[in-house]
Amino acid sequence: MKYPINEEQVVAKWLAMLDKPDEADRELFTSIAKAINQAYLAGKEDKEVAK
Repeated sequence: MKYPINEEQVVAKWLAMLDKPDEADRELFTSIAKAINQAYLAGKEDKEVAK
C-alpha cells in the first residue's frame, strides 16, 4: 500500500467486501482512511522536524 492512501479507492474496496453496505459503513471507512492519512502525515512531519 502506498501512502498517503487514496481515500475514495480504499473506501470503495472496503465497501465492496460487504454484502449490504449502508451509509454508516461508508462513514466509518471514510473516517478510518482519513485517520490513516493523518497518522502518516503526522509521522512524516515528525521525521522532518527531527532532522
